[in-house]
Amino acid sequence: GHPVEGSFTFQLDATSQDVSSVVAAFVEEEHGLSRLFSVIRWVLLAGIIVLIGALWLITRDPSAAVSLRTRMVAWGAWSFAFLATVQTLFVYGPHASGLKIYEATDLSLLRETLGTAFGQWQLVRIGILIALAVLLREMQWRDKRAWRITCGVLLVATVASVSVSGHAITQGSAVVSVMLDVVHFSTVGLWLGGLAMIAIDRATWLKEGRTVTIRRFSKMSGLAVPVIVVAGV
Repeated sequence: GHPVEGSFTFQLDATSQDVSSVVAAFVEEEHGLSRLFSVIRWVLLAGIIVLIGALWLITRDPSAAVSLRTRMVAWGAWSFAFLATVQTLFVYGPHASGLKIYEATDLSLLRETLGTAFGQWQLVRIGILIALAVLLREMQWRDKRAWRITCGVLLVATVASVSVSGHAITQGSAVVSVMLDVVHFSTVGLWLGGLAMIAIDRATWLKEGRTVTIRRFSKMSGLAVPVIVVAGV
């Protein structure tokens, strides 16, 4: 499921003694869809990170009302993650094949993508995000233990769907690598996603009545940052 690209270079008749410069020129060359695929992936990661942080903050104080801006950020992050996942399904085939942007609508390439582990995990993520959307709609139930547990499980599953369809699964010890990646990604979401949520909706999260929540966030961040560093290394 790991997108790869590169070139094989060969020469006929008059051969050069040093082909390293020729090979390097081909290997470093990127096509337009390669860059687009990278942008889509960053949008996906940003959406999931902010969604994790937003939902962590929302569940810290279930009795307090959720502001309109906080709702918009949570739904915006969900939309980024969902749309980026759908786009990945269409762009992966042309990207991996080195084709042009207009080939993204080729249904035969989409069928081939869905036949790979990478494509199937994108479908799994779409299903998980739809379930998360149901929870976001019923945010008034966030004081219920079942709602919070389900939300946490779905968020971890979302992160895992990224790990098992990316770099982590290609490592020698795939299980350990995926677990470390899930821990790393999840804690980044708790810290950086929560920080983004607070920065965007300062009027809500920095007001006097939310002091306890901000203190909890500070303590959590103090634990999350070392975990991010250790898991990343």
